Amino acid sequence: MLLCCFLGTSASSPTIAGLFSLINNRRLQNGLKLLGFLNPLLYKLAIKYPDVFYDITKADNKCTASPTCCQYGFLTAKGFDPVTGLGSINHRRLIKILTDKNLKL
Repeated sequence: MLLCCFLGTSASSPTIAGLFSLINNRRLQNGLKLLGFLNPLLYKLAIKYPDVFYDITKADNKCTASPTCCQYGFLTAKGFDPVTGLGSINHRRLIKILTDKNLKL
């Protein structure tokens, strides 16, 4: 069986959607409300619980194909950047925080 060609948002979006579905399921089991719109929550988590994200600081999104690719793109940086956003998710920490009945954001 050949597994190929699922990269970038084609892989990450369904993965993160599945993760948040599991978190919402656990929240319901714990008598908590569903999370709803996630963007504001993610930014609050980045401030209050920065260990929820692995900050990626050495990468870029410059095109590497040749011979016709351009040299332009963005670089990663400490904190939020246009390449990796807030970073990759520490899923164990995220689940622990978002399923805690005493969570206050």
